Amino acid sequence: MSWQRAEDLAWVQSAHSGVVQVATFPDTQVYSLDGGAAVIWKLLDEPMGRDELVSRITEDVLLIPDDISEEVDRCLSQLAGLGLVEQR
Repeated sequence: MSWQRAEDLAWVQSAHSGVVQVATFPDTQVYSLDGGAAVIWKLLDEPMGRDELVSRITEDVLLIPDDISEEVDRCLSQLAGLGLVEQR
């Protein structure tokens, strides 16, 4: 299974701060993603499995996968709960 951004969303990233603003439709909820959530959002430009996602994050910031796996799982769960990402 892979994770991907949900459909019917609009988003923009601040060039200055790196914060990602995501709006849902039709209910028009706006969420601000920063830190790890913004990194995950950007990586999900294409559908990606959880293990690949963890691997890509650890490559970029030189961390050990076991050190961030739970954090990535928690973030994906929260983003899914908000309707911003989905698992297929």
